Amino acid sequence: MGKKQKNINTIISHFELDKNGFTQSNVDFFNVNLDKDNLAFVDYNRIIKYSADPLCQSMADNFRSFLFNLFNYAAKRDTKSGLKILEGIKECNDTRLGYSKNNSKGVSIGSVMKPMFLQALSFLKTAYINDQISSNTLRYGIDGISYDRISDISVSVETQFLAQYTVDQCKQHNILCESKRRFLVYSVKDKSWHPEVFQLPEYKGKTIIFIPKKLISSKAKAVCTFAQFMSYGFKNYIKYSDDIQHLKRADGKIYYKDYKEYLKKNSISRKRVARGLIESEKDIIFQFEKVRFSDIEDLSTQDLVAITNRE
Repeated sequence: MGKKQKNINTIISHFELDKNGFTQSNVDFFNVNLDKDNLAFVDYNRIIKYSADPLCQSMADNFRSFLFNLFNYAAKRDTKSGLKILEGIKECNDTRLGYSKNNSKGVSIGSVMKPMFLQALSFLKTAYINDQISSNTLRYGIDGISYDRISDISVSVETQFLAQYTVDQCKQHNILCESKRRFLVYSVKDKSWHPEVFQLPEYKGKTIIFIPKKLISSKAKAVCTFAQFMSYGFKNYIKYSDDIQHLKRADGKIYYKDYKEYLKKNSISRKRVARGLIESEKDIIFQFEKVRFSDIEDLSTQDLVAITNRE
């Protein structure tokens, strides 16, 4: 049997959906614990994977537009526009995901990313020229960009779609949307952020944004991880490089374990290697994503419940 939900305040229990027979297994959204940070993330790769779905298609189009403009500004050295487009990126407390809840106003991720953007102009320009416009390019090639940071960016850029999804789910389940909440939302049309107000449900005076459970991932269940990209890069490109042929063992093979030791011994960061791969191998990001997307599976009900039950 799957793990049972503990006696905690979740969306389902707080709004008494359980009285109508609803559990995590038969609702479309992730039934978050409303009293804590749920260590889960919105996965950009899942948005792309499920882009045949109308909601995911709209989200994917919006995010691609944002990324295209960010990379384009870097390629043109238009730092003013590049920094401006980052201003709307913040942690979204309303989702109850990651590490956002303890800061009631949300952390300005855009401010954190601005120096990273300026330092990565050359890399982003090359990625733009090579048509490797993906959030995975940011994550693999820029220092300080982690899996949960990409989730924060995704949620910020997709806020209007997730807010509307929440409203639609509330209508379906007869949940009262009693609080007005103002968000900055990203517009494809004018390539900028503008304020928009949504009427959302609340818990203890704080609004809630629902997330489709098929877009949820955790570090344990993540796909397209940095480690997976490095392993893919080694097997398909790096091990054939003249620079490391001296690592061959007696059997004539170069092993990834030995290569990692080589990097450590020579103080070469894996991010530096990843940047080199993205800059030199034109299709590596999309070839890698093509391979890994076939492995994407929805988190099981047991996986989702375990996240909300975790102390």
